[in-house]
Amino acid sequence: MRLRIHEDFVAKTDISEAADFLTDQNADGSWSDINYYDRDASRWTPIFHLRRLRAIGAGYYRVGHSLYGDSSALAAIESGLDYWLSDSNIYSSNWWHQEVNTAQQLGAILMICHDDLSPEILTDGTARLAELKALRSDTYWSAQNTLYTSFSRVYLEILNDDLSALEAQMERIKAQAAYKSEVGRTSVTNNNSKEGVRLDYSFYQHGAALYNGFYGAHYVTDMGFWIAMTEGLSFEFSAEQKAVVQDYVLEGHQWTNRYGVLDPNITNRKISHDNYDYVTLRYHDPIVYGLEHLRELNSPLPRAAELEAFYQHMVHGAESQIAGNREFWKTDFMVQAGAGYQLSTKLWSYHNEGTEYLNGDGRQGQFLSVGGTFLMQDGEEYLEIFPIWDWGRVPGTTTLHRDPAEPPSGNLGTQKFAGGISNGTEGAMAYDHAYDSVTAKKGWFYFDDAYAMLGAGINGGNGSLPVNTTVNQVFLDGDVSMGTAAGESVLGIGEFTPADLEWVHHDGVGYLLPSGGDVTVAAKSQSGNWYEINDSLPSTMITNDVFSLWFDHGLTPVDESYACVVVPAVTKPEFDTWRGGNPIEILSNTPDLQAVRHAGRELAQFAFYSAGTFTTPNGYTLEVDQPCLLMLDESVEPAEVTVSDPTQELGSLLVLLEAPDGTMRNLNYILPAGDEAGRSTSEFTAYNVSSADPIDLSDLSIMSYHTNQDHAGGAEVSADGLEIHFTGNTWKALTFPYTVTPYTVLEFEMEGPDTGELVSIGLDEDLTVNNAPRIFVVSGSENASSSAGWNYSPRYVAGTSSMTYQIPVGNYFTGTTNYLVFTADDDANASLDVTFKNIKLYENVAEPTHYNLYILSGQSNASGRANFEGYVPASDADAMVIFHYDTDTTGSFSNIKQSNGYTTLGPTSNDVFGPEIGIGRTLVEFNESNPGIIKFTRGGTNLDEDWDPDATSGHMLYSELLSQIDEATSLLTNAGHSYTLKGFFWAQGASDATEARAAVYEANLTEFIARLRADLGIPDLPVIIARTSEEEGYPYRETIQAAQMNVADADSHADWVNASALSRFDGSHYDAPSLLLLGERLTQSFLALTDGYYSNWSDAHDWGEASVEQRDPEDDPDHDGLSNAAERALGTDPLINDAHKAVRQIIDVTSDGGVQFRLAYQKGAAEMTYQLKHSESLSVEADWSDEGVSNESFDSSQNEYFQTWTAPASQDRAFVRLQITN
Repeated sequence: MRLRIHEDFVAKTDISEAADFLTDQNADGSWSDINYYDRDASRWTPIFHLRRLRAIGAGYYRVGHSLYGDSSALAAIESGLDYWLSDSNIYSSNWWHQEVNTAQQLGAILMICHDDLSPEILTDGTARLAELKALRSDTYWSAQNTLYTSFSRVYLEILNDDLSALEAQMERIKAQAAYKSEVGRTSVTNNNSKEGVRLDYSFYQHGAALYNGFYGAHYVTDMGFWIAMTEGLSFEFSAEQKAVVQDYVLEGHQWTNRYGVLDPNITNRKISHDNYDYVTLRYHDPIVYGLEHLRELNSPLPRAAELEAFYQHMVHGAESQIAGNREFWKTDFMVQAGAGYQLSTKLWSYHNEGTEYLNGDGRQGQFLSVGGTFLMQDGEEYLEIFPIWDWGRVPGTTTLHRDPAEPPSGNLGTQKFAGGISNGTEGAMAYDHAYDSVTAKKGWFYFDDAYAMLGAGINGGNGSLPVNTTVNQVFLDGDVSMGTAAGESVLGIGEFTPADLEWVHHDGVGYLLPSGGDVTVAAKSQSGNWYEINDSLPSTMITNDVFSLWFDHGLTPVDESYACVVVPAVTKPEFDTWRGGNPIEILSNTPDLQAVRHAGRELAQFAFYSAGTFTTPNGYTLEVDQPCLLMLDESVEPAEVTVSDPTQELGSLLVLLEAPDGTMRNLNYILPAGDEAGRSTSEFTAYNVSSADPIDLSDLSIMSYHTNQDHAGGAEVSADGLEIHFTGNTWKALTFPYTVTPYTVLEFEMEGPDTGELVSIGLDEDLTVNNAPRIFVVSGSENASSSAGWNYSPRYVAGTSSMTYQIPVGNYFTGTTNYLVFTADDDANASLDVTFKNIKLYENVAEPTHYNLYILSGQSNASGRANFEGYVPASDADAMVIFHYDTDTTGSFSNIKQSNGYTTLGPTSNDVFGPEIGIGRTLVEFNESNPGIIKFTRGGTNLDEDWDPDATSGHMLYSELLSQIDEATSLLTNAGHSYTLKGFFWAQGASDATEARAAVYEANLTEFIARLRADLGIPDLPVIIARTSEEEGYPYRETIQAAQMNVADADSHADWVNASALSRFDGSHYDAPSLLLLGERLTQSFLALTDGYYSNWSDAHDWGEASVEQRDPEDDPDHDGLSNAAERALGTDPLINDAHKAVRQIIDVTSDGGVQFRLAYQKGAAEMTYQLKHSESLSVEADWSDEGVSNESFDSSQNEYFQTWTAPASQDRAFVRLQITN
């Protein structure tokens, strides 16, 4: 390992000034320009001594450098180390410079020069590292501080030649390659269970503080280094540990870096300081250094191609690979990225800590975390602007205009309603803002082409400083154009507050002001210095031109508001065009509700600061029972609802959604809890809660529950009977018989200032708690025993707002119960005070599902006449298909069989079946999700009259078909489900094989299909026709066949399948195997017509973060040379570079001198044909043959298919390939 470290440091240390350092060194090993007794906690200059020695050492070993092998260089290193090690007064007041900076640099010199240093220097250097290690125990530090201190410890154990101690240090390092998941609000630093990489790829350091851009950047450096140094050794990182680092880089840092410039929101106090070069944001070297190690591993990481793309973006300016929205719920931070831009917003809340002021860093950062919003295009917008910034106008914030601003506290915030919502493409953030005498409701609504910033209920102020909302403050770059009611103009230099300002454009960004306001646009020089924001930096004045845009709300605003729509990455003409078709609709901007809709995207986003109701312009009415964030995607059917809880305290959320057609959905969301609290979710359960009323408790008898636990205190029911209030230390039962089924739900609200030791609710058949688990503990300091019940999550926290629970009791137990029971246990203090409200018991509707429905219709061979039992093998697929039917089974209209609702796929009650069995099983085989079949058939019927869409008498089967479809689909929607009608299968024609009817069959079938599509509202509904088979005695069957083929050939959304050559058991009707085959043919034709083979597979595949474009069958997102379609066919993963696994080749020489080729492969696509072919040439005109190729065989020992071909000894060259065809 020491040799690896030596080689790495020699190769990567900056030696550009090494020769000058050697020339300038004094005889005693020091440098005259270094103050060795500087104690500065931040910019500690003595460390330059060790850095210079390290550079000289790397130059001494770097082949081709002027110092390579120069004995004077080695003497200078010896002299410099002796000077440092012999003076104990060289130290900083900051522990970090001692235990980390000094230790790392000293250890690096010893690693580089180990083989050529004198024994005395090695001994003294090792002793100094031991002294520094002894200052703290190995377990003292956490997260990145652990890694900082690991270097000197590893170097020390290498110098001591102590393998056991070295392994222990490596385990200490590898422990940081894990997601830290402990939750809790306590602001504690050096907490190894909390600090480090979080599940959302935020990085915690110094408590719950967002520090991806400093400590988190160094984490990449150090973990990349150690992964590379240990690769292939006994203490190398596991695949899981490497994946944590890899994913943190790609899912965290890639979203917070623009062309090598860090997002200011992730730098915390280091926004004012960067490693002595005074550049605040181009702090990407640590990330690049880590990436260089990760990209050079001998065994590439699974996402190596993505890491390379990120590296190229940072270092060489390649296009960014990120697009969409990323929510970091642990730190109330969000990033939106699109073509030509990325932007972010950071909130300071009850859940996390604000910006720090530490070691002189971040003197004016008090407003950074209260809504800081940074828009980056080329990355230069904020680079080095901060010395001249007006720190009282941080973009995105609503604050007093303090200039200079004050140092931040870095404490945990106070506001609970602060967080975001994301669907991965768009997102929003909302903030119940209260800081420095100013209160406001603030929302940010992100879409791909624009974002809206809203503020409402702006109040407060101190009466002497104006309250401003700042939209942006960046370097002035080019013209500033603005438009008012009077026209447009180009701004000069200065501050301008034009009346009726409508829009502004500057540096590729358009600002639209739909609600007007007192808005100032500034394009002027601003001056400042680094010392104003960092105690350790120079006070040299700097001046530059700055563009600013802000709202002025006055000195004491009362219910003020603002609205601004920002359009990034547009030229002035593009912005003009965008304004002409502005898709952003501000639906509401009040203290109770902020809502914005993108008309083009058909997506609305809502910040409900209180429970409420709203109807969108498209006619969707939604109601929420708690404050929340909500996203309504109206572009899909049914509309998709995503929710999140910014308070991170709710257990559940109920959303009532009425569609424009009146369809009502009751969506209950069990919200993410624990370390995922605050994360967005679209996973819901539909409950029929509208029919469930709260239990009237005033009519119920109250008695002791588990008598020896019912002590001091009481239970009081409210006058309206909807609440029960517990105090003291009491356990109670209320007489309430109820039969618990697998679908029973117990719903209630609870709140209280003191939850004591054990607060629970449940249903019990008796008054004893420990004889069977029956209670659900929802709050208190203790847990239930397994014999009593379950510790239910999330737990209610005493003193917080009311929490609603929906507990699926039927998931835990079933049977008859007699009592509604409560424990309000507080043996220690008897001070418990808690209330249960609106308690409901009800049976839940089936979990809502989106079904893909197929219609089967026609005459007797669509109905089927064959028996099922004993003729059709069983299949697990049947249970995966829902089946609704109305069909004849004997040819008589009086012998109709109906499913009376949905059943699983199978025969009718008299054991008859049709093509539906083959259809359903084939759909399942080819990955259709939640398939369903609606079957309406009648034997012996003709299209000309019986199925005529315009018929007013007779059987009128077309009208009945529509009625059956409506009935079947209504059953689903009424139960809270949704559906898509995907295809129509038609097996009919024999009864039209007469001279008159055959002559008009083509026209009739064309009209039938057109009317069906029109009446169903699906103009492109795929139709698959079973071509009527030949039969002796029916000469017009061929006319019907030709008509069916003509209709299908003329319709791009139709196809026909051959029903000929199928065996019949009675001369007219297909037997069981033929019906299965007909169903398979119909379905395979549909899948081929609609590309369903691939699309169904794609829909079922876990694509992770892959874009829609990357899921295209011809795309190659893992860049391994195989398209997604080929990956499917060969059973490989389209997101993992595993082409080498696709086809296994075995080449062997036969006894007669021939060469045998064996190609082995997986068959991932059952509809495709796999054929080994060979040729003597690779030219375009080459003839590829399958002559002499063996039949496909299956090797069960290898679980693979294979084919072989042997090239004769006389053939001097041969090429083979595997051809896959549909």
